Amino acid sequence: AVSPSADQPSHTPSDSSSSPTPTDNPSNSAGTPTSGVTAIPPPATPVVAGWKAVEGREFVAYDVPPDWKIGAPSLLTGFETSGGPHQTVIMHNPATYKQGACGGKASTYRAQTGFVSPKGEPAGAAAKSISRRWATVAGVKADGSPSPLGATQVSTVKIAGGTITADVATTVLTVTEPGNCAAPTMSFTAVSFDVKGQVVVFMLYGGHGVPDALPQAIANTVISSLRPI
Repeated sequence: AVSPSADQPSHTPSDSSSSPTPTDNPSNSAGTPTSGVTAIPPPATPVVAGWKAVEGREFVAYDVPPDWKIGAPSLLTGFETSGGPHQTVIMHNPATYKQGACGGKASTYRAQTGFVSPKGEPAGAAAKSISRRWATVAGVKADGSPSPLGATQVSTVKIAGGTITADVATTVLTVTEPGNCAAPTMSFTAVSFDVKGQVVVFMLYGGHGVPDALPQAIANTVISSLRPI
């Protein structure tokens, strides 16, 4: 399953390329990352004072606080199931909050962001389906059984300085196989929008119910900083 900031329960975000654990691990536990080389645009200028810009291959950028770790352009992260039918979810151009959250282990963290490649869906549908799919795959236990998911909540948000209205969908996963240091719940928020006829999907996920969880105000600012470059 998953455990934001856990000591890698059944799946946990990690930096490897194949295994039954999540990719970088929001200190969760559920899937595993992979890596591949992709081209990205030149460095973008942050729009949030004092933060750092992360550019995606979609020619879209977002900002994160200075203490976040920005992954290499070639890094792919996500979750891979270890039980039941094989399922994988992957994102690129990631940034990580509180890496080493559990005992300094590099494979643990409290939250992670990145871009997800949609599968031909319109923006509105993409946000909801991708949020749900990530939560589902992250919550698959070692025996292949699912973890409880809440109803997916949908809304809209203004990004790119208020010039673009994006669709937002959030699904909450209850961690039923937590490891040491795990958060009791995880949320998976997908943000989708159109840029020059292309659907772009941004993912932000992390654990809740622990002292060092990502503050919602920071999450909101990261999302609102999304913009074409």
